Amino acid sequence: MDSALFNLRNALYLGNYQQAISEAMSAGASTERDFFMYRALVEQGQYRAVMDEVGGQAPVSVQAVKLLATYLAGISKDVVVMQLKEWLTDPAALENWQLVLVAATVFLHEGDHKEALKISHQSTQMDVMGLVVQIYLQINRPDLARKQVKAMQEQDDDATLTKLAHAWTCLCEVGSDKYQEALYEFQELGEKYNMSLMLLNAMAASHMHMGRFDEVRDEPQTTYV
Repeated sequence: MDSALFNLRNALYLGNYQQAISEAMSAGASTERDFFMYRALVEQGQYRAVMDEVGGQAPVSVQAVKLLATYLAGISKDVVVMQLKEWLTDPAALENWQLVLVAATVFLHEGDHKEALKISHQSTQMDVMGLVVQIYLQINRPDLARKQVKAMQEQDDDATLTKLAHAWTCLCEVGSDKYQEALYEFQELGEKYNMSLMLLNAMAASHMHMGRFDEVRDEPQTTYV
């Protein structure tokens, strides 16, 4: 993977969406670059831009991001879900981790955790594994989230997604040592790369779990799962 593509993906993971879009301009043209670039635009709420730019001849992976943008824009949600389910009827579709990631994300927004896990829980692709951690945390199964994080650590302990998944899981544990562990992970990622609003919010959540409200008085707050 070239450095620009690595930086693009990493910026997206950490919530530095404008940086991700800028990195995409330096990356060579590829389906993967477009997939992550349009996901960054979606995270910025630029749904219309994605819907307008992605044409009918784009690869399925990129078309999937267009469907995500359409869904989040509140347009024809039922049609989006039906289209994704139709694509997933093709056994080969489950080999397309980008499609699986987007489809599971949409199912998650639908509150259909069973369907989201059905298509994603056996994946060994790191992006999908990270999403599975989020699903387990949303259904209050930190025990399964821990197992998933362990599998990610065995695959790549230093990966940004692994560290994020570990930190989010620590926040769902009981005990100040786990909350402190999460705080360290978020701080280290911000220091190693670029700090983002997402990381600041995560750090604020860590402080609040430890009862350190003075530490977050002037920081933004957010839901962590």
